[in-house]
Amino acid sequence: MRLVGGVGRVLVRFVHWIFALMVGWSAQIGAEELAWPLVIAPALSSSFGESRSSAFHAGIDLKTWGRTGYVVQAIDDGYIERVRTSPWGYGRAVYQRLSDGRIAVYAHLASFAEPLQGRVAEAQRASGRYSVNLWFEAGEIPVRRGEELARSGESGAGPPHLHFELRDSDNVPINPLLNGYRVDDATAPIMRRLALVPASANDRINGSSAPVSVALRWDDRAAAFVADDTLQIHGQVGVAVEVWDRAEAATNKLAPHQLRLRVDGLEAFSLSYERIPYANAHQVLIDRIYIDHPNGTARFHALFRPLGSRLSFYQGASDGWLRSAEGPGPGFLSEGIHLLEVVANDVLGNSSHARLRVAVNQVPRLRAAVVERAPDAWVLQAEVEDGDDAQLNAALYQRQKGTWKLREERTLPVGPAVHRWDVGGRSGQWKLRIQDGKGGVDSLVYGVPPVALSQKQIAVERIVHADWLALRLKVDQLVAQQPQVLWGDQVLWARQVGSKTFEVAIPLVGANGLPAEATVVVGGYQQTVRLDQVIASPGAEQRIELADGAVALAFAANSLYRAVVPQVESFLPEPSDGLVAAGMGYALGPDSVPFDARVGVWLRCPDNGCDGAQMGLYSQGRDGQWWLVGSERTEDRMGANLRQFGRFALMRDVEPPSIRALEPAHSANIEKRRPELRALVEDRGSGIGREEDLAIELDGRSLIVEYDPEAQMVRARPDSALSLGMHEWTITVRDMGGNQRQVRGAFRIVK
Repeated sequence: MRLVGGVGRVLVRFVHWIFALMVGWSAQIGAEELAWPLVIAPALSSSFGESRSSAFHAGIDLKTWGRTGYVVQAIDDGYIERVRTSPWGYGRAVYQRLSDGRIAVYAHLASFAEPLQGRVAEAQRASGRYSVNLWFEAGEIPVRRGEELARSGESGAGPPHLHFELRDSDNVPINPLLNGYRVDDATAPIMRRLALVPASANDRINGSSAPVSVALRWDDRAAAFVADDTLQIHGQVGVAVEVWDRAEAATNKLAPHQLRLRVDGLEAFSLSYERIPYANAHQVLIDRIYIDHPNGTARFHALFRPLGSRLSFYQGASDGWLRSAEGPGPGFLSEGIHLLEVVANDVLGNSSHARLRVAVNQVPRLRAAVVERAPDAWVLQAEVEDGDDAQLNAALYQRQKGTWKLREERTLPVGPAVHRWDVGGRSGQWKLRIQDGKGGVDSLVYGVPPVALSQKQIAVERIVHADWLALRLKVDQLVAQQPQVLWGDQVLWARQVGSKTFEVAIPLVGANGLPAEATVVVGGYQQTVRLDQVIASPGAEQRIELADGAVALAFAANSLYRAVVPQVESFLPEPSDGLVAAGMGYALGPDSVPFDARVGVWLRCPDNGCDGAQMGLYSQGRDGQWWLVGSERTEDRMGANLRQFGRFALMRDVEPPSIRALEPAHSANIEKRRPELRALVEDRGSGIGREEDLAIELDGRSLIVEYDPEAQMVRARPDSALSLGMHEWTITVRDMGGNQRQVRGAFRIVK
């Protein structure tokens, strides 16, 4: 691509070199340089390996400070292999094959340099569409290092920036910051929280089967981030960290380059984000974990090898899981205190350390705790159990004036005995706390005297995991009897995890023969919870019907990383703008377990059928909004193939899109002979998802329409100068439900 003559090219490269020295940036591979893709000082807004909604970030994002139009230059000699335009994803993008066989990708561009711009325009005119995907022969369009390829923009996804990828000769993304580039960075990664994740319903953290995260604080003396808590673990657990990095030129949060886990000073697991094949990019959903904490929810980096992972950036023979059992090698922890240390490094070697102490210990448990009436007093009673201690310390507290006052301490033998505490006629709040010698604790807050609870005072929430579920019970007042779950001949005692919140873990694999219902008993009230017990196993195609056939799931042989026991709950969808529910909604779990290959989710059509384009399968996001995920039809069902479960409903889109803010405005007088015609379009129902559903006609002739989904804008420009006088134009927009709106306008070209 001969864009600059020989002398001019030398001058341009000299200016770039002087500019590089002034801003102090460099890019090196061994002894050779690669040019920085933008002719401005380097600043990153995203780094390689960051989390995206459904994939790893495959490159680095170069910050353009909210502006567009910067020169994008070839990083080295080579030729243009591909050029692509699309309203979505990478938007306008250039793919350059370098002379060493690697591939450079420049994306979200505002425009192409010649001759690419002419090639693209020609292809768009031939197809009548904005989206084109052009491939070129090797050497057909040669480029030299430093030549202008395009201008930076914001096409496709995201605000103004340049997405830059470096791929190896096999088209696999590699980390550019390890392969030719260096940005100023003297800031070590920041770690905010550490988390422990149980592998199954039988594994415990602080006596619970739920993940636990702890906040980290900076300790100057230790020169590390430290956790104040010591967590009690038993069974198999994994470690995860909430972490990010920053570079000097901008404050954006970046992914670290390397993470390592040490146990008692020995390396147990490590990973480095260096190379991620596109075929495995969706496995970000098993490498990153959403975990709740007191201030919300955060996404953590897993420091263990997830089951079924094909990601190649893990290092070492260990899988990273910590197991409190007898056995040799890293990851097997004996009873007692152990120090966990997470080390985070960026590409320049800036390092941070985070430390957490864990105690391998079977935490004691309260059982059958209850308030009973004696002849002249109220009596608190409970049984205790502990798998590795013979006796426990017990303390009884009374709540007075906002604080807990110690009333009695005693030592309890572990065994089948029932222990009693006489609290006289004193009503109010009482807390019984038991503790073993290793710091393991369980407690229960009683309300005295007992009060019967009604259905309105109790909420039962199901938290579905792969092959087990937790029932979380929330009550609006203190209980006088420890909640329990009756399941067949088993009595499962709930553990108190908040003053009015309890949890029970129910393993589902191996539950064949047990009832498909469990009964929650709390405060004299009982509620039945349905348990689906059909196991979906990896390696085989399987169809499962739930909710009396209202929901059907289709698993491919390679859908699952591990066995799952799908669960379903029906609900009444709340009204949404432009959408009308066609029936009940269904919450499918486990929604935190992703699939390797997509799973078909099919809902039965209502009695009046699924006919008409307006109907679709919608998923409800965390923000409560509904999103169309598919509209495939069978004889009596509608569905889609999905990576994860969630909340679904069949809905009809009953409102067409809106069209507003036409430019030129209706009846406007303008002087430009090739004006840009544009308008804002919005659809709150099924959305706008096809280019063929957008049309702009000028004086009866169709124009090439460019759509910007994030800006909610359509634009088009006539190929040639318009004549003086009046011109009429029409914008037609159709949503994914087939609803259409059309707006007409007119303007006058004047001298």
